[in-house]
Amino acid sequence: MAGAVEIVKEEPETAPVEARSQLPAQSDVWSETDALIDEFNQKTATPEPEPEQLPASETDAAPESELDRLLADLSAPSADQQRADGLQSQLNELQIQVHREREIAAYHAMADDLEKTVQEIAPHVPDGWTKLMMDSFAHNEEITLAFDYRGIDPKAAALDLANVQVQLRRLQADPNADRAQIQQLAQLAYRLDIAARSPAILRQCRNEILSEARKMKPPIDVEASLDRAAISQAIRDGSAPIIPEAPIRWGNLSAREGRERVKRDFGFDPGWGW
Repeated sequence: MAGAVEIVKEEPETAPVEARSQLPAQSDVWSETDALIDEFNQKTATPEPEPEQLPASETDAAPESELDRLLADLSAPSADQQRADGLQSQLNELQIQVHREREIAAYHAMADDLEKTVQEIAPHVPDGWTKLMMDSFAHNEEITLAFDYRGIDPKAAALDLANVQVQLRRLQADPNADRAQIQQLAQLAYRLDIAARSPAILRQCRNEILSEARKMKPPIDVEASLDRAAISQAIRDGSAPIIPEAPIRWGNLSAREGRERVKRDFGFDPGWGW
């Protein structure tokens, strides 16, 4: 209608609503609350006493000494082990003593055998001379080792010696080789060489002793020497030239002269004359 008045219904005004983004977020509210609680606790909390600090020597020495004691107990041999070690040591000493006694017995047996041979070829050699000669060889290292190695097979020792010599020459040609290893191989080669020649070395010693025994002259017999001197002097005295006597002319002799001549030359009295 033309004259009608349009009635506009006005909506009642309400308080403006803030956007959600303008409100404090829930997480921010809890964060502020937690911060306030923490601040309160810090201000009102009673400080806990700090633990007592011991000197470094007391805190460190005790555990270390205890550890050392435990390690010492673990590393120390037990009573059974100590007993076993003692028995092993006694066994080793006994074996060494038995070996030494066997070597001494073998040496005396060799000396007695050589003594018999010496007495056969030179009975005038005094007793004990042979063993004295053998004892003099004991100062020779090569002869002593030859006696010690007399039980080793010479052929096996010679084979081992050849192998060691090859290795030794190889090391000696290497400028970077270990000097100590070279010395050890050289010493081993020296001993193997003696073991390979042991029978020949001992045989040479025996022959030298027998040769010296043959050279020894018998002791001087004083009485025999005096008798020999007297005989020699008598021979020298009778060695003057003999002048033959003129033939006897019996017809030219008187009865008395003939009788004396017969008594002197023939040893009886013919009874002539007087």
